Amino acid sequence: MKLPIITSALLLIGSLLAAQSSATFTQALSVKAGQSLRIELDQPYIVKACKGNAVMVETSITLQNGGNATLHRLNSEGQFQLYLNRDVKGLKLSDNTRRQLAMVNGASLCEKVSYVIYVPEGVQVMTEEKGAVIAVR
Repeated sequence: MKLPIITSALLLIGSLLAAQSSATFTQALSVKAGQSLRIELDQPYIVKACKGNAVMVETSITLQNGGNATLHRLNSEGQFQLYLNRDVKGLKLSDNTRRQLAMVNGASLCEKVSYVIYVPEGVQVMTEEKGAVIAVR
């Protein structure tokens, strides 16, 4: 009697784990030395120094209840894309066009997003968000 219950539980756990998917996507955004960059993101991020003339962003995403096809479709639609805009304070890196996640099988997708942002030496970084870790090496 216990064997069917244990087997059913293992199958259920396996199917739940199979629905989780993760990926890391990259972006390159052109900047010039001497510019200031303000980072305004709602998700956790780490800032590191690099050489060159582009801000490189690694976006790590995990969907708790979505497959790889869903994750890659959302990324190709710009769901996780960051934008570099100029305003009166300088350059601003933000995710200002993020939409609400779609419903799949009657449930909202549960996402976990984090960023590693590589900023060229000579670009001043300003952040107003809580939880930001600035690591210039």
